[in-house]
Amino acid sequence: MMGWVLSYLIKSVSGQLIGSDTIAMFSQVSNGSVLTVVLFIFSVVLGAAIIYKGVGGSIEKANKILMPSIIVILAYLSIRCIMLPGGLTGFNKLFEIDPTYFGKADTWLQALSQSAWSVGPGWGFILVYAIYSPQKQDVALM
Repeated sequence: MMGWVLSYLIKSVSGQLIGSDTIAMFSQVSNGSVLTVVLFIFSVVLGAAIIYKGVGGSIEKANKILMPSIIVILAYLSIRCIMLPGGLTGFNKLFEIDPTYFGKADTWLQALSQSAWSVGPGWGFILVYAIYSPQKQDVALM
């Protein structure tokens, strides 16, 4: 999966996704192309190296780079999407409220599933992180 993600990231940044045959591209990426396999191996080796060095050694260092990167990427994509033709229409549609969905059971089931996932595993991740953090570390200021 990481090979796919990195492969699509490269194709996206290089502009290869624009106007391409998506079915053929997915077939190329998912059928074990050399690039996908190399990117998968790279991500596994990088992940193993980060985990091997431990929380203080590399996970913190990786997070100091990766977490701000997410914010920068989201900011860039938000600005880029708004600047596309019809982008503001899509932005308005994103925040449009349709009151008829409040009466549908499926809406409430999806909301409950989302909140259960956000609360359950999220707390588990925080607990695991807390277990491996040094005793005197101020987690609020990370």
